[in-house]
Amino acid sequence: MPTEKPGTLREKFQQIAKQIKETAVDFTTVEVTTVTGNIRHLVNTDKTKFNVKDIVKEMGQSGRDKFDIKVVAHTNIDFDHDTIIFLKEELTPQEKDMFVMHQSAMASSLEARKSFLNFLREVLDE
Repeated sequence: MPTEKPGTLREKFQQIAKQIKETAVDFTTVEVTTVTGNIRHLVNTDKTKFNVKDIVKEMGQSGRDKFDIKVVAHTNIDFDHDTIIFLKEELTPQEKDMFVMHQSAMASSLEARKSFLNFLREVLDE
């Protein structure tokens, strides 16, 4: 069996685990926001993909002249299960469909959090 070389993947994971133990950062908050509306200006059109973070940043700088976005639903679940759920009043049929998608996104995000926590547990247990 070959011996492990310095800088192996295992050692890198051990370094990551050490950093996680030393840093009080909450990696486990799940947050999903579902919006509807219009974006009349694409930010960074030279990029090959749509960057929502760029759009949100631009929204804060340019005001309502380029954006008309409404929150349909917002869910925030902390690790200790403190939960905030917002749902727009009087949903249209389209917004009801969007809420179903929001619920699916939440379920997917919770599953991803569970997988991430299992991964951390495996790394930290070594």
